[in-house]
Amino acid sequence: MKQRLGYTVLEALISVTMLGGMFVTLMLIYINCASVWAKGEAQTDMSQNLQVVSRNLALDIERSSYDGLSLGPSCLSVLSPADDDGLTEVDTATGQLIWRRYRIYYLDREKQELRRVQLKLAETSPVRLFPIPLEAFDGGSGPRPLVDYCSAGQVLARLVKDFQIQRQGNRMLVFDLTTEKARHGRTEPETSARRVWARVHN
Repeated sequence: MKQRLGYTVLEALISVTMLGGMFVTLMLIYINCASVWAKGEAQTDMSQNLQVVSRNLALDIERSSYDGLSLGPSCLSVLSPADDDGLTEVDTATGQLIWRRYRIYYLDREKQELRRVQLKLAETSPVRLFPIPLEAFDGGSGPRPLVDYCSAGQVLARLVKDFQIQRQGNRMLVFDLTTEKARHGRTEPETSARRVWARVHN
């Protein structure tokens, strides 16, 4: 009886089919893992970005004056007592904080950027001791609406789709930030949202 050497055509086809099936399965597992990793990375990036921005914004709101708040569509103005080094000063005669600048936060929808504009107050400005909303402030050319200050400024966050602020009573503000980030191979972008409450203490 002769010993058979090699494979028959049928056996070769079965082997190729099995190897192909294993390859397809491994590729599907890889694609799925890569998608999960990309989604997690996008969510982490957006979450960290929102966390930093929202923490700084909440701190500005908490240290601001309720009488100096201004709210508009996707924009907010607060008075800040911080100087260029982040230090604050109290007026010795009244014991009140000395306000040093307006900080305007706004969403540039076209560029999807959250920006901040800083408007320093002159040493002789009465607003330094008697806070008023930015719309009532006269910098020399008369009062201007809040939207007039919403241009240029420092970019705080990119890929920001929405920025909304509301008063919630009892000196409380709530703001919502939503970001979007495109993912390779996906038509729908990843989104991340954050809602933060902050109470004005002055």
